[in-house]
Amino acid sequence: METWRVSLETLLFVGHLRGFVGHLAGFVGHLRGLFGDFTEFVGHLDELRWTLTLHWVTVTKSNQTLFR
Repeated sequence: METWRVSLETLLFVGHLRGFVGHLAGFVGHLRGLFGDFTEFVGHLDELRWTLTLHWVTVTKSNQTLFR
């Protein structure tokens, strides 16, 4: 049976590499979360714009009907 000998430096390097990849994945996850929050915020602004437009049209139409 063959034995594998790995130096301590190699083990430390592999451990640090795995940690770095984990941190990178976490950072990408945070960016995706921020993008999702931004997209949701823009959606709320769009909903607000449509609500205000509908309200303005409703008030304008009712004012035209009242004052004619």
